[in-house]
Amino acid sequence: MLTLLELTSAQRAQEQNSTRFRCHAWIGKIYEKRGWFYVHCSKCNKKVYPEQDGSLNYVCKDDDDISPKFKFFLNAIINDSTKPVDVTFFDEGMVALLKTTCAEMMTNNGYTDPKMLPKEIHDMIGKPKIMHISVRGKQYVVTNVSDPLVVHTSTDNIQQQHMGAPPPKTPNPKLNQQKRHLDESPGKHNKLNTT
Repeated sequence: MLTLLELTSAQRAQEQNSTRFRCHAWIGKIYEKRGWFYVHCSKCNKKVYPEQDGSLNYVCKDDDDISPKFKFFLNAIINDSTKPVDVTFFDEGMVALLKTTCAEMMTNNGYTDPKMLPKEIHDMIGKPKIMHISVRGKQYVVTNVSDPLVVHTSTDNIQQQHMGAPPPKTPNPKLNQQKRHLDESPGKHNKLNTT
């Protein structure tokens, strides 16, 4: 797990020989005027545009009779107290963040204006997350988002929850360095008393 300052260091990226990283961060600002979704053609995957009559019908320059495909697209600044970084959330990152698709958000909640940020997206500002970031040239793309490790304590037990986290390792009993002396072995007293 890297800090955003480490992530943006060119030297660090070269040392890692990787383009995918994870970091603890939160959304600090969303560029609302750039929109939060786009629509593309179901046949050619090119961007489609709304009819000029103001309806919710979309047209493609190349194809007729299309079914529009709605996808998230959001520009934001994420932060982790080391450095703010401009990122892009494409569909996969936003679906992981919101736990819903763009089409569902639009049809179920009536959000049809790409310049009007839905409350569900706005509510994500300031919430700590684990963000999976892909570096594409000088662009940082959030490809997945998960909740950070949460530790619940009670008088009886401690539960750890994390989506996708592996369970804690079980200690290997063969590596136990504290061995009992022969006189302290269980059952030795029982064997001595029976003879």
